[in-house]
Formats: sequence, C-alpha cells, structure tokens
Amino acid sequence: MSKCKGPHLADQIATEKDNLLVRNPVLRSLYQVLAILCIVLGIIGAVLPLMPTTVFLLMAVWLSVRSSPRLNQWLLGHPKFGPALQSYLRDRALSPKTGYRALALLWLSIGISIWLIPQVVLKIVLGLIALAVSCYLWVLMRRYQQP
Repeated sequence: MSKCKGPHLADQIATEKDNLLVRNPVLRSLYQVLAILCIVLGIIGAVLPLMPTTVFLLMAVWLSVRSSPRLNQWLLGHPKFGPALQSYLRDRALSPKTGYRALALLWLSIGISIWLIPQVVLKIVLGLIALAVSCYLWVLMRRYQQP
C-alpha cells in the first residue's frame, strides 16, 4: 500500500491507455523507436556497471504507453524488469536492493567523473546532482513495502 494519496500511476495508465496513445502516426512511430532504443540501452546498462538501467527503462515505459500497448505490456510483464517498474509506477517506490545498487553505481560513476574532470565548478555541480539524486532514491526506498 502506498503512502501517496490519490490514484496510482499504474492505475491511471491502465484506465487511460487510449487517451495516452499518440494519434500522430509519425510521432507514434518515433516514440516506438525511442522506446526500443531505451529498452536496449537499459539492457546494456544491466550488464555494464557504469551505465544506468532504471532511467532508460522508465523512459521506455513512458514512451511505450504512448506508442505501443503491446510493447508496454511486454516491458511491464518482463520477469527481470517488470516487477521493479510496476512497483515504481504503482507506489513510486524502489526496493532497497535496487536502490542501494543504484546508489553505489551513481556514486562510483560520479566519483570517476569528478576525478577525471579538472574544473572545480563542474566537480561541485556533479556532486550536487549526485546528492539530489541520492536523496530522491532514499525517498523511493523508504516508500517501498514488501509485497
């Protein structure tokens, strides 16, 4: 059960699918291609340690719900990625396992970037961005409730 008030995003997507589909066929095709690209990048991110997975898969859900209900159902029903995506859409929550993994990869990649970049201002900006994303991930992990 989510602590958030109001309808869940997953319910909204299920009930408003027809309203969310893009009517322009060119734009709809573009969204489908971008959704597939995001899925591919997300799968690559699941294998490569410094590439994000969750961000690309969330973008894929957003794009696919607007372009291809079949692709969206496949993504949400995927045995590996589906449960985490559904949890996020339903409760705006992230499991601690996923959250800690995301935090570790976030700080590893930001740390490497800060080490490689010579400009102090950019180092500070990267650190602030990582801090903000970390706070958001902590909030998502606190909302998580065991299924």
